[in-house]
Amino acid sequence: MKYILLCIIAAIGISAFSQNIELNVKGQIIELKTSSTQTPIENIVDVFKDKEGNDVFVYHNHFGYKKITEGQFSGNMVSSIKEGIAFMDGSRFEFDEDERYICNIDGMVYTEKRDLSEMKKHIYVYSINNRSVTKLTNTITIDYYFSITKISNGNYLIFSDLSDVPGGIIRIYDSSLNNVLIHEPFSGVLGYNELHYTQIGSNIIISFERDFQDKINSYKVVSVDTQNGYSIKENFYEKTFFNAQNFIPFSSHALLICVNEIQLFNEMGERIWTKKISASPSEFSSTTNKTEDRLFIIAEGSIVCLSMIDGSEIWRKPLSDIYRKLYPEYVEPDINRLQTKGPFYRLLDHRLIYSLDLIGFLSAKRVETSGSGTLYEGTFTPGKVNFSDFFLTLYDYDGVIVDQIPLSFTDDFKFGSSGRVKPLMLEVNDNGFRIIGNQKISSYEK
Repeated sequence: MKYILLCIIAAIGISAFSQNIELNVKGQIIELKTSSTQTPIENIVDVFKDKEGNDVFVYHNHFGYKKITEGQFSGNMVSSIKEGIAFMDGSRFEFDEDERYICNIDGMVYTEKRDLSEMKKHIYVYSINNRSVTKLTNTITIDYYFSITKISNGNYLIFSDLSDVPGGIIRIYDSSLNNVLIHEPFSGVLGYNELHYTQIGSNIIISFERDFQDKINSYKVVSVDTQNGYSIKENFYEKTFFNAQNFIPFSSHALLICVNEIQLFNEMGERIWTKKISASPSEFSSTTNKTEDRLFIIAEGSIVCLSMIDGSEIWRKPLSDIYRKLYPEYVEPDINRLQTKGPFYRLLDHRLIYSLDLIGFLSAKRVETSGSGTLYEGTFTPGKVNFSDFFLTLYDYDGVIVDQIPLSFTDDFKFGSSGRVKPLMLEVNDNGFRIIGNQKISSYEK
């Protein structure tokens, strides 16, 4: 998603350019202006723009654990959380207790509230207009063990009945929670054991892996044409050791990351090529440049550049190149021994900064401190995860490090929140990029 960078003067913080940074990108000098603005809330899960271009912050607060008092899980402990939305002027809207943010689509926010007494999930939608939040009447109720999530790179949500047993159907909903498609991928057989999905243009691409008890040695990739009555094109491929992990969308292709293999598909779900390589399945694991002739992935401890045409490797740079330059105490991990003590060194985000013809990598040092670890109500003391020594490393498309920029962010994160709260986020736009942390936003623009 592309964003227009706004310079906001708010009651809680002032944005003002403080210095310039010069980057030498293949002989061309690019000057970036920098500014910093305080965030209105901590423990940020996501940031997006509403229809008026205002920043919307989704936050998550974890208050330890509480005892379930009714239903089949009565007596067990469950996380006590509170999530909501905040704006740059300091105003906020809190969801109901234990209501969790799912995603956003075009200024609409989707949440789920878990009802353990009835073993159901209630899906709600909120409209955001000019820093005002309205809960709409549209809602869906599903079984507790089923899921609804956003289809990446698109304006649809997908329902799956996959749980501890194989899934039988999927449902696709539009942004108003209207059910536009019901699909049974393997009619009359045991069902599906895995599914992954994304959107390329107007086509939704979904991969289905058959249940392991099914003896048919194939998997299925379907293309759903949202502009042609949600018609479906099915593609079957021989399965050797498939085990898909994530679909990464580009403008005209999608990369399916599997265990020890990647596969490139077009918008019709047709496979272009496969390559044996162990790539990271994370959401920021791969990007393409604007001409889509090169593909950049994190794989086998390295940044790897591949040809979009046939998957052939163009160059490879070890991640240790980043860590050695930034962290003097860094020691290459021993692959034969499990590292149990920190500090650990992590990539936090990885994005193509298309307006600068660069690739950005956010890194940090990670240290864990343990708490009491008890789960009794009122006595739980969570451990913390401390991230420090943040840097942004910029590579050009040929794998040359252009700059490594120190970032003045630092914070602690409770274990209970660390799965949803992000230490730093790299957001790109048409004129540069922003780095969003727990207490401030740093902007870099041409």
